[in-house]
Amino acid sequence: MLKDPPCAQCDACCCRKHGSKEFAVVLAPDEEELFREVAVTASVYSHDHRDRVIPFDADGNCVLLRDRLCSVHDRKPRLCRRFSCVNLYITRGPQHQDLLDECPELLALLEKGSWHQS
Repeated sequence: MLKDPPCAQCDACCCRKHGSKEFAVVLAPDEEELFREVAVTASVYSHDHRDRVIPFDADGNCVLLRDRLCSVHDRKPRLCRRFSCVNLYITRGPQHQDLLDECPELLALLEKGSWHQS
């Protein structure tokens, strides 16, 4: 059985710009109002459709990230709640491989296996 991802030991790699990622997260339609103050419009899945997304700041961090912590953790976007670096590490799918490639500290944590439950 797996423990939760090692978020407390990581440097918020999943909340930073990596690879060709142009925004932090795509919002579900029912989340757009909740994040209206920070969301921007982008073409994500199709040039014909515009989505609301949470952008990166000038330093490449999610605009909701403060001191390496999510400032809206208790109400963070659905995609953020579903994301798990542990699952990413296990499956090694190409969709987020750049995260592991560009965050050696996260990869080292995952390779240590400290996220396994005893």
